[in-house]
Amino acid sequence: MQRIQINHEKCILCGRCAQVCTMHIIREKEDKMVAKDVDCIGCGHCVAVCPTGAVSLGGKGAITEDRFDAAVLQKQLPLLVRQRRSMRFFKDKPVSAQDIAPIMDMLRYAPTGKNRQSVGYVLLSGQALEDFVHYSYKLTDSVSSMNLFSSLYYDRGNDILFRNAPSVLIAYAPAEFYTAIVDVSIALTIFDLAAPLYGIGACWAGFLMNLANQDRHMTSRLNIAEGNKILGVLLIGHSDMDYVATPNRNDINLKVME
Repeated sequence: MQRIQINHEKCILCGRCAQVCTMHIIREKEDKMVAKDVDCIGCGHCVAVCPTGAVSLGGKGAITEDRFDAAVLQKQLPLLVRQRRSMRFFKDKPVSAQDIAPIMDMLRYAPTGKNRQSVGYVLLSGQALEDFVHYSYKLTDSVSSMNLFSSLYYDRGNDILFRNAPSVLIAYAPAEFYTAIVDVSIALTIFDLAAPLYGIGACWAGFLMNLANQDRHMTSRLNIAEGNKILGVLLIGHSDMDYVATPNRNDINLKVME
């Protein structure tokens, strides 16, 4: 199947698809819009710009949906960003795939380098998470900056790594892609921002990322295919703390050069 398909009965030869094509592989030929089947990066701009729904990509056409309300978001999105908090208090209830399904559906549309859409995820809870907790604390014994974590956890119940989160979301991508860390960061940032809308709290797990960077066996333990690298970890759970005010922050540091 050709990647870019154009329904010539619907096409009105407006040329918008050719205009927005990043790879310049769509053109008009003999009163028809045609596309080469090479170099397409799957961005979908041609589908998004077509006013008649004539273009499809990989057999998938445009989605019929409402357009976002800019006026509403101009008011609500800044509130969401300002009021977002790192959550470290969770109800004793694991997060299921169904709980986060609406958020994960958003992540399908998170931008990725060359539209590779190569970010993968592992959701840990229950026994799988318990095993991973013990595995991770064992690793801390060999990391100089974290060698006290294990005794603090087992002797004092101070769970520095996981904050007693009932679930953990791990994101990974092919290590060979130079945009991989950015791809994962964008995706998990979207998750972090959207999570409160569904009663989910999230906290970025920097200590776990440190362990992942130092342990080459962690990916195989999580059944992540070889060649991938763990690039982001969120501690997640059903929020058990209400924050009712917005702390003030320093002014932004912006240098304008013209």
